[in-house]
Amino acid sequence: MNCTPKVRQKKSNFRGVFIMKLTYEDKVQIYELRNQGYSLDQLSNKFGINISNLSYMIKLIDRYGIEIAKKRKESLLLS
Repeated sequence: MNCTPKVRQKKSNFRGVFIMKLTYEDKVQIYELRNQGYSLDQLSNKFGINISNLSYMIKLIDRYGIEIAKKRKESLLLS
């Protein structure tokens, strides 16, 4: 009997939920919780987001301010 080899078998952090985009309020809450001392791992589990994406978002907000977290279309309409 020919069996296909097991390739890239690793544990997944995916818990069977649908992935949603974060709202502006979610991003503000994540940023505030991070500044209060929550770890990236805690925030990742709470919001279901990859740690590297969280880290990137927080660095962007640190550098450019919280307004960078608004969606592009909303920012353009307010201009």
